[in-house]
Amino acid sequence: MNADEKKKLISDIESSELVDDLYGKAIKIGFDHEWRDPAYGLEGVAECMAAVGISTVSEAEKIMARHAKELEEFLKDICGNRRGHPWEVSPGFVMAFALILDRPDVFTAERLKEIGWDEDPIKQVRSALERRR
Repeated sequence: MNADEKKKLISDIESSELVDDLYGKAIKIGFDHEWRDPAYGLEGVAECMAAVGISTVSEAEKIMARHAKELEEFLKDICGNRRGHPWEVSPGFVMAFALILDRPDVFTAERLKEIGWDEDPIKQVRSALERRR
């Protein structure tokens, strides 16, 4: 991902009302704000998007809208099982949770590890997905 693509993706994420709304809910639920550069972890968000065959935030918004009722409960389930300090998330990362909820078959533990996730977050997300079955 080159610098211009990063800027565009950051801009699109930051201007999305749906992403902003979900991010606000995540913070209220107990996630913590990611204080690093907005580009931090952006490659992982882009990989999640590519894994489900989308390339734009507007496509992600359609997925988010389809799961609007479920997403807040999914976030609560993930956050509620967190041990230690709060999980720091960016708006883009929260958007990725919607993609994971939409396509749990794509986001296996192995795939999340390839994207760069650590074991604890993988277990939390996969456990939350399993409880939804």
